[in-house]
Amino acid sequence: MKYYFIMIRNRITIILLVLSPLFFSLTSCFNMSFSLNGDRLVTVEPADSTYVRASDSSATKVLEIGDFESMDVSHAFEIVFSPQVAEGTAELTAPVNLFDCIGSEVDDDGCLNVEYIRNVRLGSGIANPVLRLSSAEKFSSIDMTGATKVSSEDTLRLEDLEIEVSGASGIELALMADKLYIRTSGASGAVLEGSCKELGIKVSGASKTDAQSLKADYCDVECSGASKISVWCGKEIVLDCSGASKIDIYGPGVIAKQSVSGASSISKK
Repeated sequence: MKYYFIMIRNRITIILLVLSPLFFSLTSCFNMSFSLNGDRLVTVEPADSTYVRASDSSATKVLEIGDFESMDVSHAFEIVFSPQVAEGTAELTAPVNLFDCIGSEVDDDGCLNVEYIRNVRLGSGIANPVLRLSSAEKFSSIDMTGATKVSSEDTLRLEDLEIEVSGASGIELALMADKLYIRTSGASGAVLEGSCKELGIKVSGASKTDAQSLKADYCDVECSGASKISVWCGKEIVLDCSGASKIDIYGPGVIAKQSVSGASSISKK
């Protein structure tokens, strides 16, 4: 019996030794956002423990950003597409001492990167920085993570759009597009309205996508985990539902193919 417990202890020790470097490697490679005494800490340099604490006073600054083809937004930002903003510019509203801590530049690949370039501490009463962009901008993808929010005050008119939402983020858009693909994961949410010819939705990890007000002709929908999808289809839809997920279908579209497993369910309204 004593030998048995020694074997178990040795195996646990080996597992911990193997996993520890992986854990520290992951935490050093990815930005982290967490709460401490009511504050939200956004870390971009794990090796540096110095944080810039957001001031109580905010201001708005006009930025020249030019054209961009895609967007990558991370960690506690709010993006708003507005008809009141001129194309090629952006309006950044943030605590006055955080302007130098925020990056919003278009890289060589045409991607607008909105991110913190220094560690910051956002107090419990401090709103997330808001970047307002023109609703007339033309782009093909949005990648958002880390408690980020994206919304529109006007209908976006685009050809093809791919959206990636993760890390407790949320998006609420009105749009018209030929093709739209959206992937939602990690307790995130999406609300879409408008119209598109082809719609692809993939939702996982206790997330939710509400596309009931988005009129789509052809739909390809995949839902897993404890997630939920509401979708409107005008012509034809393909479904894959697993885990404890749920898909609600609206509109006159017919189900061309479906796969249902686990405790999941599909309902035609």
